[in-house]
Amino acid sequence: MVTDVIAIEEMDGLISYRRPINAGSMFAMVRVEGDRRVLTVRATASKPLRRTQRPVRSNASTLTPLRFPTVYNSSPAKSASPTDPT
Repeated sequence: MVTDVIAIEEMDGLISYRRPINAGSMFAMVRVEGDRRVLTVRATASKPLRRTQRPVRSNASTLTPLRFPTVYNSSPAKSASPTDPT
């Protein structure tokens, strides 16, 4: 995972991501190994895109939502305090 990306560059045939470090006083170039990457991008790091009438193509994957079991607890919680008489 790479956070606060401000630039994406190709170096030596590999994709590198520039991100600020040390409260923005320096920048680091980061490379991620593997086929999948998770990035957050600083919105203020780029110029606004101009409007276009052409559709935008995306290669984003569709995620399957996780289903968590429903847990019902009808009994009141008991205190773990040693001074509680219950």
